Amino acid sequence: MISADPELKDKNIRVWTGDTLTAASIYHQLMALPDLASHGVYYIGANGKIGSAVVQRLVKHGVKVHICARMA
Repeated sequence: MISADPELKDKNIRVWTGDTLTAASIYHQLMALPDLASHGVYYIGANGKIGSAVVQRLVKHGVKVHICARMA
């Protein structure tokens, strides 16, 4: 929509959804915890969009993540 708009198409505009901002907020709050890398995280709800994004980012940065999930 932005690239099709004559007023906005040449602007450097970035759009984030609420899910993206929520995942980023959770990630940054967790990374601010002391001793996170040595203790890890116990994460409930990692199978949803936001949870999955947060867990993937934590693992990418070397945080040990224990996931609690229900088996179908």
